[in-house]
Amino acid sequence: MSTSRLTLNLVEGSVSFQFTPQAAKELQATLSALISNLKTTAAKAIPGSKANPQTPMEYQHTGDIF
Repeated sequence: MSTSRLTLNLVEGSVSFQFTPQAAKELQATLSALISNLKTTAAKAIPGSKANPQTPMEYQHTGDIF
């Protein structure tokens, strides 16, 4: 399977690692679910009130990092 370099630009530098197309699709689906959840939570928010805590969301890439 082909891999591509994924580079994350951070405040104090950047990190780059190999990422397969399948892993990229899984990350995209996870990020889409997160954005959808955030939009739903924001739409339900009552101005001036504290938002309800949401279930934590986690993503783990198990490929080569370094």
